[in-house]
Amino acid sequence: MNCYRLPGLTPPGKDVRALFEKASIENMRYLTFGEPKAPERVVGDSVAANAAAATEAMPTTNNGNQRRPLNSIFEANARLRIASPQRGFTGGSGAALAFASYAGGVGKTTLCATVARVLSSRLSSVLVADRCSEGIIAYYFSLERQSACGLQTAFPNTRRAGYPITLFAAPRNEQLDAPTAAWLERLQTESSLTLTDLPTFNTRSTGDELNQAGQLIVPLVPDVQSIASIARIEELSGMLGKSTPVRNLFVLNRFDETRMLHREIRAHLEKTLKDRLAPVAVRESESVAEALSLGMTVIDHVPQSSVVKDFEELAMWLEGRLSSAVESSTEKAEIA
Repeated sequence: MNCYRLPGLTPPGKDVRALFEKASIENMRYLTFGEPKAPERVVGDSVAANAAAATEAMPTTNNGNQRRPLNSIFEANARLRIASPQRGFTGGSGAALAFASYAGGVGKTTLCATVARVLSSRLSSVLVADRCSEGIIAYYFSLERQSACGLQTAFPNTRRAGYPITLFAAPRNEQLDAPTAAWLERLQTESSLTLTDLPTFNTRSTGDELNQAGQLIVPLVPDVQSIASIARIEELSGMLGKSTPVRNLFVLNRFDETRMLHREIRAHLEKTLKDRLAPVAVRESESVAEALSLGMTVIDHVPQSSVVKDFEELAMWLEGRLSSAVESSTEKAEIA
């Protein structure tokens, strides 16, 4: 027997106001739902009108071609966008950065992932290409590492707004077939910015990624060995980027202002590299490793920390460099 049908009993949810008053929360807001309305019958010309409206609302393609790979990703997540993208960084702009190092353990992948996260709050379609055989960049976005040709979308964290980031796994030790290579090139063309995490520099490296990027970001840690590697990096990048001159930009990472050796190394680098050294040194912070252990960048882990400000200044400096490169290439194209 259904007790709600007994005389004198009010079914739950029917007298919401009385329940709120009994709990002394009558001032709080609540929702009530009426009976569902029966669908209205459509006859005559209204049927044709509704059908036409539905047809117009459906996405269309140009000349019947399949929609471009990134369109569905960016259109589906349009509600997450916070503002219009920056001018000059649109699909086809060719803006690209490559992150590389002569030795491992200097923070190359951390820089690539964190800079991508900062710039994704300003640029609408950031593509991160993981070319490392044991790439871990997906872990910075709480994603599982994928094999070659894997495509993933990293959504903004609730602590910081931004656009979705597209990650593409293409390890250099795995030979890509022609269709896959063409697809990767198409993804890069359609993105407003491409960041590539390259394997450690060695004599077996190829210059394809360098020629596409044009600007190479090299992290340095404040020790003598890292300084000694600069000459070798310059030599290798010059050999590999023969078709297009490669601009090497350096970033001092894990910097501790309280240590005299770190200050002396920074002064030496400023004198030697001049404007090719980032004006901000990314300081040493345990929060960076903690963030990775939680599956996020430090931008999302502790957004108000001092090291986050370092990454933001670095990203803005790189964006300025990219803007100058894009404007220069545009002017050359117009002259030609």
